[in-house]
Amino acid sequence: NFISTKVNKSILEIQDEFKVLRSKMIRKPEKEEELIDLLSLLENSEKTLVELDKKTAETYNFILLMEKYGEKFEDESMISFWLLKVCPLEVKISLNEGRKLASSYEVKFMNSLDEAKQEFENDLINYGQSFEEIKKFNNFGNVSEIAKKSDDLGSRLDNAIQRLEDFNRREQLFNINNSKYENLDKLIEEFSPFRQMWETAFIFDSSKEDWMTSPIVKLNYKKILTEIEKYKKTILILNRKFEEDGFDEAASVCNQIKIAIKDFETRSSLLEFLTKECMIKKPNNWKSLFSQIEINANQQNDNMHLLISSGILNKGELIEDYVVKADKEYNFELKLQKEILERLKVVKLNLLPVKNTTTFMLGSTEELLSMMDDFLNILVMMKQSPYIGSIKRRVEETEKKLIGIQDLLEDWLKCQRTWIYLSPIFSSEDLKKKMPVEKKLFDGVDENWKQIMANINDD
Repeated sequence: NFISTKVNKSILEIQDEFKVLRSKMIRKPEKEEELIDLLSLLENSEKTLVELDKKTAETYNFILLMEKYGEKFEDESMISFWLLKVCPLEVKISLNEGRKLASSYEVKFMNSLDEAKQEFENDLINYGQSFEEIKKFNNFGNVSEIAKKSDDLGSRLDNAIQRLEDFNRREQLFNINNSKYENLDKLIEEFSPFRQMWETAFIFDSSKEDWMTSPIVKLNYKKILTEIEKYKKTILILNRKFEEDGFDEAASVCNQIKIAIKDFETRSSLLEFLTKECMIKKPNNWKSLFSQIEINANQQNDNMHLLISSGILNKGELIEDYVVKADKEYNFELKLQKEILERLKVVKLNLLPVKNTTTFMLGSTEELLSMMDDFLNILVMMKQSPYIGSIKRRVEETEKKLIGIQDLLEDWLKCQRTWIYLSPIFSSEDLKKKMPVEKKLFDGVDENWKQIMANINDD
């Protein structure tokens, strides 16, 4: 039963292999890769038939073995086996059909490739004509329209590179030498500076509009300055190249872009001052400034376009003077906050445990007092500056507090030295008898002192 089952399984497997082989031989390829697979299959068909014939012979040997030992093999299975002998003939019929099919599709795919390459060559001619048209554009005022045409041609050339790579891949499948289009390489190289110029022009024009219409509070002047410098550098390099190569129209566009950039720099010169932190983070400065220059303003909505139309460019000197002063005041405010007030918040007193007691005493204050001196020097410098402005009161209050802290520390240490001196004296039993009134007074002070020091330690 085991051998019989194995033989039947083997017959079915061989039948399936013949069936699959015939099916693959006459399957219509949909693309070049499938045609190459078909050709490879047809070329190796004889080898495949030999392998299948070998499997058939091995199966027949098992049948003979069964007959030798008197095992009965079913008639239906025997018929299926002998039908395997017909399969090679059917495969050869399919082989002939497959060769005809492969031949016709090889012609078809080759013709398709030739047609695609011819279309590609025609497209290259059109691309060249488009480039000649772009060369003649000499008006930066039409930047949106021309940049779109330039970008479209650039995209087509990028796609042309991919199309050529696809041609080469298909040619390699058919062992054909790769096609080369030197005119494509030349066109891409010559078009590159024009593409870069119109792309730069479009980005600048779009950015300029955004900078002029966006709320000033949302603008980053340093970033704008960096972008402007990048545009200027790019256009300068391109301008030199166009002049050297004799492309007068393109050189003219570059000069127009440089003029547009210069005009923007002039009209937006006040951005440097209006985007200062002292103006953005201190709304009162904004209100005060525009009140002084007599221009209606709304910090959250104001943009350069609106302010220019309100005549802000005529107030440049007043704005610069005001912002310079406000900026220095703001920096003093930051200095006061960061270098003094925030550092004071984390200062800790150096408390030391008193030996053989549960109380504490103030340790060295040299470093702390030195810090206070530094702070006071900073505050004195601020008070002497004409830009102390609105923080003068805070500076004076902080100075008063620091002097108070210094006085407190000095009195504290003086009191502590006295306590340290008197404490062992009033601990004497003889003194308790001789000076009971003074002893009682000291004990009260001693208790208060220890409680105060314990509270400070807990804080």
